[in-house]
Amino acid sequence: MRGEDDELHDTIYNMNNKIIIASEIWPPDIGGPATFAFKLASFLRSQSVEAKVLTYADHKEITNDFIAIDRRCFILKRYVKYFWQLLKLSRSADLIFAQGAIASGIPAMFVKILTGKKLIIKIVGDVVWERESNAGKTNIGIDDFQKIKSPRLFVNRCLRNLPLHCAEQIIVPSEYLKKIVINWGINENKVKVIYNSFDLPKTDFSKAEAKERLHLSGKIVLSVGRLTKWKGFETLINLWPKVLQDFPDAKLVIVGSGPEEERLKIQNSKFKIKDSIIFAGQVKQEYMADYYLASDLFILNSGYEGLSHVILEALSYGLPAVVSNVGGNPELVQDRVNGRLFAYNNEAEILAIIREYLQLSAADLMAVKTRARKSVEQFSFEIMTKKYLELLTK
Repeated sequence: MRGEDDELHDTIYNMNNKIIIASEIWPPDIGGPATFAFKLASFLRSQSVEAKVLTYADHKEITNDFIAIDRRCFILKRYVKYFWQLLKLSRSADLIFAQGAIASGIPAMFVKILTGKKLIIKIVGDVVWERESNAGKTNIGIDDFQKIKSPRLFVNRCLRNLPLHCAEQIIVPSEYLKKIVINWGINENKVKVIYNSFDLPKTDFSKAEAKERLHLSGKIVLSVGRLTKWKGFETLINLWPKVLQDFPDAKLVIVGSGPEEERLKIQNSKFKIKDSIIFAGQVKQEYMADYYLASDLFILNSGYEGLSHVILEALSYGLPAVVSNVGGNPELVQDRVNGRLFAYNNEAEILAIIREYLQLSAADLMAVKTRARKSVEQFSFEIMTKKYLELLTK
């Protein structure tokens, strides 16, 4: 009898088997898109698919199947270099899979126009909103931002949308983000949802051992993400002294780095609770298991998420996920089932939920852990890769 492996084998031999993954970030860069691109490239190669990678990095690198363009050079210069390398790679490729609309999407669009190669683009957010937010030009959420109009935004949105109109297919990681992209004027039939995935954790050590390895004690609340304004870490730091009133040994562990890091550390120093808030910095993926295992609660106070990799990872370790009710988060977390949803930056609501979960009985906590692990089974890496292989056969 033919099994799933035989069907997968047939799929691979019928598909476009020379693919360029046009990425924008790559490990050790932190973030779900970097992890996704790396894992997808590794998987495709393991299935005898020729997958070459082009990305931006903090250095220049050229090998047979990997090219990194130094992102530190002038923006126009690095875009031209990226386009030129992509054009050369495309001569022996069947398909370009761009991991964004502008930094990879625009060069990929021009290569498609010149060569006729098939182009698929993955969209995980609104790059125009992200850039405006990072530059301090807006402090409103992504949904309200879509309604704002100005000449500058019109130009930037045109740059974002042109590659999407040019591409044969747009991939998004959530139904929420699909609605956003369609509202940009993109043909609904071109937009397909493929949920993000994660690798089921394989660990052979305990919570106590993880705490010992990280030199942690007490109740541990974990938050993971790039340190940007819309990730809401400032609110978590502001409310932490109130958490300590009920749980004096509690620790807030923040994993990640970014432009807000120094400002957040200065903010933390004003409360004189330095030992209770730990900035772990950027942590390699292979060491994240320690942090998930050592923690009692996962929290993400983000103003936007397409479909968060870190929520998936936290749930897979059985952590109750306390997350903001924005973007694709409600597609992962069911309130009072595998975690809690709260209004973004609502300090009083967040504080009440942290207090509630840190004093759950052992029986109630075990029930939440079981439901958390069960809730992410549909997001396995195997399911996601099969969907991508099906897409690439068209």
